[in-house]
Amino acid sequence: MNAFLELLSLHKAIPKVFKTQTGMEISLNQQPYTLAAPCPLQTLLDEVIPHQQKGIAVAINNTVVPKAQWSMRLLCEKDSIIIISATQGG
Repeated sequence: MNAFLELLSLHKAIPKVFKTQTGMEISLNQQPYTLAAPCPLQTLLDEVIPHQQKGIAVAINNTVVPKAQWSMRLLCEKDSIIIISATQGG
């Protein structure tokens, strides 16, 4: 019984440090944004602008990604994504 109590007191004395993974942090138009997991650029766009994907340009880490590559380009931790919308005017 004494050995059990010693073990119990030792267990209580050990600090419990857990790092929980809550998602993947990126920057979206200069604002912090959390993704559940790494995903293609197209998945992010479907999430944040599902009906406004015509007339936009997307850059990841200051490099424009052609629309044909949106479904293949995987996002990584700390990526900086900029979405730019074309406007008309004169």
